[in-house]
Amino acid sequence: MHHAQIWGRLSAWRRRHSAWGARLDEQHILLASLVVQANGSVRVAAFEHQHAPVGPWPPDARDAWLVEQLHGVGAGRPRRERSLALALHTSRCRQGVYTPPPGLAPAQCLADVRLEAAQALGTVPEDVGFDVALPSGADPQPGVVHWAACRREDLQRWLGHARRAGWRLPVVEPEHQAARRAAQRLRGDAHRAQSPQDWLFERSTTHTLDEDQWQALQASPQWGALVACGAALGLLP
Repeated sequence: MHHAQIWGRLSAWRRRHSAWGARLDEQHILLASLVVQANGSVRVAAFEHQHAPVGPWPPDARDAWLVEQLHGVGAGRPRRERSLALALHTSRCRQGVYTPPPGLAPAQCLADVRLEAAQALGTVPEDVGFDVALPSGADPQPGVVHWAACRREDLQRWLGHARRAGWRLPVVEPEHQAARRAAQRLRGDAHRAQSPQDWLFERSTTHTLDEDQWQALQASPQWGALVACGAALGLLP
């Protein structure tokens, strides 16, 4: 995402050969580093799984812990390698689908989406950071607008955490979007790999998942790793 949106497209001014992705929930942060191989496939280079200390924490202490973890992972890495895509747990963001009436002006469509997102988040429209995927000719659901949103205050806080830890944060997205990207590019079956460290991905979608497969993945112990990898894949052109 660009800084005011949730899942925008990163401008590809440089061809990346590695990327970091992270899954953030209330108690953990899981980071994955992916590297593009000479044959074009993408392998997992590293995982970092950090657990927040147990017990009630004031928000400032939790924020300081997150900055510390990100700083530790980025220490010693070249600046060009310190770009991170963040996938959010469903408790931290909302997704939806909006069907605009025929002939609705684009500006009014965006205003309606912002209002719908605000209602889903339980806040006012001015406090919403959001992005939309507008209909296109190739869209399997023509006329439908897909959106994702989180509180603008939260978005600015995560951007600040990344900046203080020495990272860029060009993309923030819902975890289900990141996981689906990874699952549709994964070689083989996520359940059969001995470890996520053994996963290989393609650069683009190679297959789709039916509903039973998708539900099984969400219940899998590999879910968090899949989310982090999918976020990183979103940074690779």
